[in-house]
Amino acid sequence: MLVSRVLWASKKVDKRLSPRIYRYARYGRRNPNTGRYWNRICEAEGRSPTRDYKVLHARILSYVPTHANMLDVGCGAGYLLAQLQCVSGISDAGVDFSSVGVQLCRRQGLVAGVADAYHLSFPDDQFEVVTCCELLEHLDHPPDALAEMFRVLRTSGLLLISVSDLAEGEVETTDEHVQQFSAETLRRLLGQSGRIIAIEQIRDHVVDLKQEQCLLTYVFSVMRERTPITRRGKFLIDQSNVMLSPPK
Repeated sequence: MLVSRVLWASKKVDKRLSPRIYRYARYGRRNPNTGRYWNRICEAEGRSPTRDYKVLHARILSYVPTHANMLDVGCGAGYLLAQLQCVSGISDAGVDFSSVGVQLCRRQGLVAGVADAYHLSFPDDQFEVVTCCELLEHLDHPPDALAEMFRVLRTSGLLLISVSDLAEGEVETTDEHVQQFSAETLRRLLGQSGRIIAIEQIRDHVVDLKQEQCLLTYVFSVMRERTPITRRGKFLIDQSNVMLSPPK
């Protein structure tokens, strides 16, 4: 740990060459995604336009049936939930492991609670639609989070997933992204518990603090058909610093 800190201090770690060592050097862990980390981001950004993916969210909403009850996993500051609130007949709720993000949702009159993606505090077969936008890239164990989402999803319910799309051979340089998906790897993963209805590639434009950026993402629409993916064991959660992923 001391060596990694020295490397970071001397700016000798290049995240393009070794993202894992870079994260250890800068954050002291392979995965920087903790509740405390995202609380700081939510406090700094509030409801920043940087994370308001209007085109992506509109496309996801087009899949949601009228009068559906829906859960948004990783709702953040409530960008998608706010759009859902405008659609008559849809009953929606969100969960996020950032307490500050949940507070931002509640200030808008949205229904949201604190939970991590591996432990959703809902009974089996609760929701007709579950959404998960730009979250799987942040997880150490995406199959286990997907298993939990399928658990709370009704049979024949709809799971809507979006993940960032990187060109083949491109290196992920976003600090918080610890996974990299292709359409094929995600197709195999989701196909274990459902029938993939549609795969779309969405191009959205988001306004950064200094410039406009392009977001290229895959959207998967999956209908639950089979028993959810088997989870790979019991995970321990450090309540003082709740993680998106199980501690190693």
